[in-house]
Amino acid sequence: MAGAADRRHLATAAGQPQSKIGDHLRLSFAKVAEYQRRGAVHFHAVIRLDGPDGPTSPPPTWASAQLLEAAVCSAADSAHVSMPYTPGLGEHVFRWDDQLDVHPIRRAFADDMGEFLTAKNAHFLLVVKDSQPLLFNALRSLPRTNVTARHAERDNGHGRRQLRVVKALTITGLGMDFPEFAQAARNMRFHTNDTTGKLTRKTTYAITDLTSQQAPPQRSSS
Repeated sequence: MAGAADRRHLATAAGQPQSKIGDHLRLSFAKVAEYQRRGAVHFHAVIRLDGPDGPTSPPPTWASAQLLEAAVCSAADSAHVSMPYTPGLGEHVFRWDDQLDVHPIRRAFADDMGEFLTAKNAHFLLVVKDSQPLLFNALRSLPRTNVTARHAERDNGHGRRQLRVVKALTITGLGMDFPEFAQAARNMRFHTNDTTGKLTRKTTYAITDLTSQQAPPQRSSS
């Protein structure tokens, strides 16, 4: 289900021209495809509505969670991909199954995250980039004096050399807004272009409910 399909269904549900929907709101999402042992694909997505300027601007009042849920369900129901014919398998059309579970994410849901994950027998790892300035700056300001684990590795290829340095910090008891967070890992990537010699640096963070023993830094940043 592509973002374009969601935008198209949002525009239809809101009674807005598709070409003008960007004047009213911005749709952003993060997605993970989980290939299960039984052969099924379990797809997770977090879909968010903001105003036209992104997270710093609120969405219009008509852009409710109910409207977004209806657009997501409509887009999932209409999405399909045709597989080319092969002698061994024939021709098939792939669609989403009807097992679609949509939850609005609100503050109350975030407060119950630990209970929700326990019930699902699951854990989480969230990648935080500078496009999420509030959480990114909160993680950047954490004290780095008590690093619990670290990892460094070098890699060469594609015309550049890369150095990746990961430092993990236990954040339980540091006053983070989400008490379920146990560990934050800072991932710094240094890229050197073999042709120009230019050095660039990119910093991201990963936060998880797992400790550094359960999720060492080389895993939390891969």
